[in-house]
Amino acid sequence: MKTKRLIALLAVLTMLAVTACGNETDGSAGNESSNMSSQPSSGGSAEASGALEAGSQETDAFSYPMADITLTVNMDTDPYDMTEYPYLAEENFFWNVLKEKTGVTLKNFGPTPEAYVFDEDFLVMLLSGDLPDLLWANWVEYPGGPAAAIEEGYIIPLNDYAAYMPNLMAYLEANPEIANQVTLDDGTIFCFPFVRDIGMQIETGAAIRQDWLDEQNLTVPVTVEEWHDTLAALKQAYNLPAPLTFESRWFFLEYAMTPISSAYETTYPFYIAGGEVHFGPLEENYKEFIAEMASWNAEGLIDPDMPTVDKSTVTSKMASGECAISINQLGKMTSCLNSNEGTGYKLSSVPSAVSAVGEEPKMSHYRNSYNGSYSISVSTSCKDIEAACRFLDYAYGEEGSMLYNYGTEGVSYELDGDSVKFLETVTDNVDVTANSARNAYGHYFNWAMVSRDYSILLDEESQKIQSGWYANMEDYAYPTVNHTPQEQQILSDYWTNIDDYCREMILKFVIGSESMDNWDDFVTTLQSTYHIDEVLKVKQDAYDRYISK
Repeated sequence: MKTKRLIALLAVLTMLAVTACGNETDGSAGNESSNMSSQPSSGGSAEASGALEAGSQETDAFSYPMADITLTVNMDTDPYDMTEYPYLAEENFFWNVLKEKTGVTLKNFGPTPEAYVFDEDFLVMLLSGDLPDLLWANWVEYPGGPAAAIEEGYIIPLNDYAAYMPNLMAYLEANPEIANQVTLDDGTIFCFPFVRDIGMQIETGAAIRQDWLDEQNLTVPVTVEEWHDTLAALKQAYNLPAPLTFESRWFFLEYAMTPISSAYETTYPFYIAGGEVHFGPLEENYKEFIAEMASWNAEGLIDPDMPTVDKSTVTSKMASGECAISINQLGKMTSCLNSNEGTGYKLSSVPSAVSAVGEEPKMSHYRNSYNGSYSISVSTSCKDIEAACRFLDYAYGEEGSMLYNYGTEGVSYELDGDSVKFLETVTDNVDVTANSARNAYGHYFNWAMVSRDYSILLDEESQKIQSGWYANMEDYAYPTVNHTPQEQQILSDYWTNIDDYCREMILKFVIGSESMDNWDDFVTTLQSTYHIDEVLKVKQDAYDRYISK
């Protein structure tokens, strides 16, 4: 069964390779994809959630380091290669410190899949049956889900080895929402998760030229009507070709158009409202949102290059004064500020729009704190399961968490009471940015661990912009759920075509090549030809199980 499944997948990937346009995942402030679910603290908290503290209570029978253990993992590169870190003493490099602390040497074995895609090389490795001890992959996205990966003999259920992972078990007990997402419906734990903190969950939003607002005696817009009027006023005052710029992909990824669509209480693709799963394009309020975008476009308020621009072009236009508002990643907003340092150039965040003054913003850009990416499972080829579990578990105890997130005390940071203060080796490193230095002394994202204080090294202006984007998206975001093999099959059969069709048609509606009069026909086609109702039922059923767990 598994051989047939993988051969079929490889055939599909071969066809997709001919037409693929590239992966759309990104990171920003910390380059999460080359791209503690708590608010980032002002000084860097040395306290994780109570989970990590509780989890660091080890039994007397075991203590780190272990004795000369070697584990294989599909990392693509040698983790101990310091070619890119000539400024760093060998004994202070994160991977060397981790080896000393745990007694485990990692050896690269096999390809690493992309964060959200199982590529051909990885599937060929699975098909060969020659697996590393630790499998670094997003099993949530695997056809058939984690349950299929276990059933087909690639990864092991971890429940029987709870004694070897006390830190993770304590963390999951203290964080039931994360536990719900990293367990199957029957309670099976399938991975050591990568968990984002709030600074990594909300990294994209709208920013406006505050200096221009000041010159025109205007304020940051709050409602959709104010957005329109502000864009029109700045377009005229500064003779702008189009005052609003953003990438077209943000209509479809990570709820990134919620700076505007939040006023309509809708987004793309799936979201939760009133306990029910909604698909934006099927909703009347989403139609109203797209109609408003089409109207703005016809009025010359939206960048005519929007369908084709990339983030670099958006950043350049915003930095050079071609536009007044952009929707972009936080790191790109910081770049705009840095390139205009000393010129009077100022940016302010634009909170998600509301329908009436006085309302609280509802939706925002959002990545689930756990979405399956960058997590690690123990493979069925692993001969020393205890060592594998204890090595991975180290990241979820307090000592390990501090090392991963901040590096080595006295070398990259010091404690000031309960707060972490980075030292000049990080903050004033002449060779690399502070975030890059932090990720050499530590490893604070894209691994099986709980990220903390992701935004701590941002400058004050950037932190202020990011904090202005926070809303209540956790109430609306569709969570990371586990689908049954049957549900996965329905999604595999229909979702890609649905998404492609929506991307094509929604852009046509916005730029005016398709009349809004045809929207209802678009919805009918989604239902009659593309099976959106079946997909929506799958999403609802999986969500209902998630809530009932």
